Amino acid sequence: MPCPGGRPPARRPQLGPGERTGVALLDAYVADRRATGGPLWAATAAERQILLDFSGWLAERAAGDPDLALRATTPADVEAFLVARRRADRDRRATRGALDRRLLALGRFYVWAVAVGEVARNQVPPARPRGKGG
Repeated sequence: MPCPGGRPPARRPQLGPGERTGVALLDAYVADRRATGGPLWAATAAERQILLDFSGWLAERAAGDPDLALRATTPADVEAFLVARRRADRDRRATRGALDRRLLALGRFYVWAVAVGEVARNQVPPARPRGKGG
């Protein structure tokens, strides 16, 4: 499904290290990862930014609550978000690594959400192996 008005997802304001996102499910994830010393804390701000961008994009599409949108995510939503961001990245000449970081951030979040019972299953498709030159 195309983005609202054909626009790429909007970037959300950058968050400081201790700031809350304002999305309860994301804040619970961040707090849990921080408390358990999860492996992502070298890239905390970047990962939170990806998740905040995704939840806001979902909420804009559904004209609803970001928490509910995160819980109702489908594989098609994840793919549409990645496609929209990829289009925006082309304008900035972003690398393949940007897509990989988004998939990793979304995948980690949904693995956690399944583990704590917030969602029934991980809706993020597994990463595709890179071919030569990919």
